[in-house]
Amino acid sequence: MITQYDVVILGGGLAGLTLGIQLKRESHDISVLVLERNSYPFPEAAFKVGESTVEVGGQYLVRLLGEEHFEKKHIRKAGPRFFFPAGDNSDITCRVEYGTSSFLPIHTYQVDRGRLENELWAENQQIGVEVLSECKVEYVMLDREQHQITFMRDREKTVVSARWIVDASGRAGLLKKKLGLARPADHEPNAVWFRIDEPLDITDFSDNAMWRTMLPPGHRYKATNHLMGPGYWVWFIPLSSGSTSVGIVAHPAFHPLQRFTTFERTLEWLREYEPQCAQFIEARRDKLQDFNYIKHYAHGCERVFSSERWCLTGEAGVFIDPFLSPGTDFIGLANSMITTIIRKDLRGEEDFVQYVEFSNQLYLNLFQLLLRWFSALYPLMGNHQVMVLWVGWYFLLYMSIPVTLFFHRRLWDMQFMASIQGEIGRFQELSLRGIGLLQAWGQRYQQPWSNQFADIMKLDHIIELQRELVMGKELTDEEVREKVSRNLGLLEATLVEYFDRITKLLSIHPGRDDINPYAVSLDPSRWEAEGLFTGSKSYKIAEVSKNIAGVWYVN
Repeated sequence: MITQYDVVILGGGLAGLTLGIQLKRESHDISVLVLERNSYPFPEAAFKVGESTVEVGGQYLVRLLGEEHFEKKHIRKAGPRFFFPAGDNSDITCRVEYGTSSFLPIHTYQVDRGRLENELWAENQQIGVEVLSECKVEYVMLDREQHQITFMRDREKTVVSARWIVDASGRAGLLKKKLGLARPADHEPNAVWFRIDEPLDITDFSDNAMWRTMLPPGHRYKATNHLMGPGYWVWFIPLSSGSTSVGIVAHPAFHPLQRFTTFERTLEWLREYEPQCAQFIEARRDKLQDFNYIKHYAHGCERVFSSERWCLTGEAGVFIDPFLSPGTDFIGLANSMITTIIRKDLRGEEDFVQYVEFSNQLYLNLFQLLLRWFSALYPLMGNHQVMVLWVGWYFLLYMSIPVTLFFHRRLWDMQFMASIQGEIGRFQELSLRGIGLLQAWGQRYQQPWSNQFADIMKLDHIIELQRELVMGKELTDEEVREKVSRNLGLLEATLVEYFDRITKLLSIHPGRDDINPYAVSLDPSRWEAEGLFTGSKSYKIAEVSKNIAGVWYVN
């Protein structure tokens, strides 16, 4: 006899376990089976990377497990923090530092993946999701009416059937491989990571009393710290189990993967590019817990959701980049779409097929857009002036549309998203104009600087977006549309301000204030033809100009 389920999820990691909870919470009578290859319970610390969350992913997890769990079992994150190059990087106090001076209004967390996934596993069991560990999936037979999954567990073969099958198997990509869905992503960086069995506070890089006390105690430690350089970044992430996650992400055009394939080679590279960090790690090499690397981690997919009743979520579908931690965000969006898709099918709703196509297109379009943002980034990473504005631009892009729509549960609402199609088009155009402007500036300008702290909290027009969202006020569709329109105005004003300041610095300012943000560039020969001077003074917002002035330290 074959046991039947409404949904079988292949993979009991972060993507699969969160989906199991979301499906059961939103449809209590649904039957769900999760099959996981690894043994449960999972080890803490030396388990998986992806420990840092940002606004969408962090709050998605909070919705599932509650804020109390994260406040007690993990570390509230003190935002991102960046240290840009200074000399030979032997003195962190000389580096330009860019980060927060206090906690951001929306709480995000540094999560111990083993500890988190153990909690998710237990929650699945408690609410009635069947979860099995040490399962090896042997065969999947896809049939729209009833899929069949054959797996081995305790040397016993089991066959189950499912109306829906969801691949959450990570890079194993069981369905992606079976269906030939893999597509390359035009983004080449590689990554290496390891865990040290000790809390490592980047503040301890220096004994300079003034530098150590310029921020609240422990604030740097709780951040996701980035040591930045041309074509690379190094992360430091604290884990609540007492370990520290350390990783290096590097573009092979600057730093070939061969430099990182062993821990000894990685230390050698650190001695050359991040000597202070190397010394810090070398003193604790006896506390090394694990070591791993991955080549060309970015990957795409032809399709992630299908009306043939299969879906992909997490890294089984697509992955862009670990910089600024979008991975859990994509899990939250994919799982919310999958939950809606399956509910529509089980209820026999007429727009089921249409919704599948809407979700697939939106999800992959967002992936492609972010891929274009990140593919332009790595050559700029050592340029502190450009990166301060790049991070601010990314933060505003992220908060203005994706975070706003996710928090108000509209990002996977087909009817609502159709009503703001024009605004989404403007958002995409503005985002790429801004990235292009900063990329062109980075190719023309880089000046040494030291002993500078730029405070993200001075970008109050961005922080205010977070303050609004933590209020949790339910908004009508019209009110959300008004927020989207207002936020696009902030993007337009920011881009005009960037153009104004950058062109003055480069001595190519046109001497006009009728700048169209949708036509900004650093090529004066294109300005007239592309309509640069078809804007108006209304694009200027005094508050935006003041806030950007707060982090603009370029002469």
